[in-house]
Amino acid sequence: MSTVSHLKLTVLVEDTKSNGNPYLTAKHGLSLLAEVMRDDLKLKILIDTGPPVDLALKNAYNMGIDLKNLDAIFITHGHYDHVGGLPEILKVNDHPTPVIAHPQIFHPKLMLKSKLRYVGPHFDESALKANGGIPVLSRGPVKIMDGVVTSGEIARETPFEEVSGFWTLKDGMLVEDLMLDDQALYINVEGRGLVVISGCAHAGIVNTIRQAKKMTGLDHIYAIIGGFHLSTSEDERIKKSIDEMEQTDPEAIHPCHCTGLKAIHLLSDRFKSRCRPICTGDTVKL
Repeated sequence: MSTVSHLKLTVLVEDTKSNGNPYLTAKHGLSLLAEVMRDDLKLKILIDTGPPVDLALKNAYNMGIDLKNLDAIFITHGHYDHVGGLPEILKVNDHPTPVIAHPQIFHPKLMLKSKLRYVGPHFDESALKANGGIPVLSRGPVKIMDGVVTSGEIARETPFEEVSGFWTLKDGMLVEDLMLDDQALYINVEGRGLVVISGCAHAGIVNTIRQAKKMTGLDHIYAIIGGFHLSTSEDERIKKSIDEMEQTDPEAIHPCHCTGLKAIHLLSDRFKSRCRPICTGDTVKL
């Protein structure tokens, strides 16, 4: 896999925020701006768009970031807290924008805990197109630039990373949603190694890492960044996930969003200074 020379990630939306900028708002969801350099070529890609409606836009404005010249938008999966801000962001971008995602992001998304509730986007594919989005809906990997590629559907290999609690409709029946639309972004940074960026890792953060190695042929994972979906997990799953991540031996871990406080504390205990949670307004430079 080719390399890029630099990567800068800015957290536009996350569940929490630092005390650095009083004008930023934190809310359950995720939106990351990735600015990638390869020689003199720059790629500006938005990874997820946060919850409805325009929080990512407002936070970007208050950080002095212009979202009018995005090259592409990558949606990790079809839950409202990751895709909700998409129409408003497309409206301000000054050219037709590729929106890279899995074909199932617009399938009905429901959650059943104490009661059934809808957790999908509040718009459909036609609204995406009406606002200047060009759907690039693929089950397989999509190369965005040399050194930057989406995971495509992530193979489910680990016995402990089960998907549960989500539902969808198929052939007129309510069925379990296995979240096949869950994807990640892989970026190979020169002199560092492979960076794995997940939205929620519904497929399992370990499965997501394994997919990265298989797809790219690279064994060294430099950084793991994003939501790891461990906030509601049993202790056994959290421990096994961290054990496997330790075997991968990343040099940096930046958990956030749905990782959960318990898992973040355990990650910090295990990885010490290599683990730094990120929140709204933070940046990561590689």
